[in-house]
Amino acid sequence: MKKKTTKKKKRCGRFFCMLCMAALAVFALFAACERPEPEPEPPVINPDQSINKLVGTWVLCGQSSADEEPPCACADGLASLDTLIFTTDNVLTIRHGSESMTFLYDYSPSFLLFYEPDQQLTPHRVVYSFRMEDTELKITGDLFNIPGTSSKTTSCFVKIDTPTDEPAVVPEVPIGNRYLGTWVSCCWTTNLNEDPDYNCEPEGDTLVFTENTMIQKTTWCGAVESQYEYTNSYSYLVYFRENLGYHMPHFINKTKFINDTVFIIYAWEYPAYNPTGGQYYNVSFKKIQ
Repeated sequence: MKKKTTKKKKRCGRFFCMLCMAALAVFALFAACERPEPEPEPPVINPDQSINKLVGTWVLCGQSSADEEPPCACADGLASLDTLIFTTDNVLTIRHGSESMTFLYDYSPSFLLFYEPDQQLTPHRVVYSFRMEDTELKITGDLFNIPGTSSKTTSCFVKIDTPTDEPAVVPEVPIGNRYLGTWVSCCWTTNLNEDPDYNCEPEGDTLVFTENTMIQKTTWCGAVESQYEYTNSYSYLVYFRENLGYHMPHFINKTKFINDTVFIIYAWEYPAYNPTGGQYYNVSFKKIQ
């Protein structure tokens, strides 16, 4: 009799354990169903993917010499005939009264570049910056259609409207500074309407980019090295020498990257430090380090 009782106790113990395990499983299932969904991770904001602060409507409120500080004193009453309208699709409209001119635009941290659609290789460029918590736009340089603007004049504009129906569109923004490193020229073409080949061995001019400096090394007429300041926009390489005038950079070229191992410079004047009298090339450069 004792043996049968022991067996019965064992069977009851096993049944009780199985019942407990089943209850725990059901409880865990309900707990998992009722558990709140984890909060989505905030998107990682690439500093290069900055908002296009130019987008909006700006009205001229004053002009002064580029050397004055502060350059403008904008009044509350705006009766100017001059307006700048930047749209999200990179169109700039410059209005003077009932007259208006339309351009495409691009920009770097310092330079505003605008051009007619068929003149991408020769954009106009002015220096710009923001004040008053980005509600005042300072532009030093010549703005078409607006009287009194020149490379020695700073014009101040106040923002009166910002589109809210859609976010600003940022053009193809380089991830970091894609120019950094050493590049050697590969192939050249004098036909400015075609891309040069880049499946060739690099030899010729060398360009070395640091954070703020571009060094051009060439063997044309002996070994020569030239150094420039530079800034890159989304489509353009702007390089210049301070003593030639920061407000109107001496050289500017349109560029295009290919897999970050090749970039093409359009309308490259060779050699840049000694203009060749209007001979321009499209040239491909390969990165070697």
